Amino acid sequence: YGVGFGPVNPAIPAGQIVGQQNALPSFNISIGGTTATVQYAGLAPNYVGLYQFNVVVPQIAANNAAPLTFQVNGVSGTQTLYLAVQ
Repeated sequence: YGVGFGPVNPAIPAGQIVGQQNALPSFNISIGGTTATVQYAGLAPNYVGLYQFNVVVPQIAANNAAPLTFQVNGVSGTQTLYLAVQ
């Protein structure tokens, strides 16, 4: 989950409870340098402004701090993120 990822398709106005299917366009995520499969990236149903990401963790070596990077519409996220993988 997260906030501040930008507009989704179809557009949902800010402040509105999400009640329809939507998608964050061109969302990519990598864990430990390996591209992960994104099953869903968009606003979370029944919430306001909360994004949900359903991701299949790729086959990588166990690591307590695997780097997690993402891009939205070709723009890389600026946060430093890590994910424990076992």
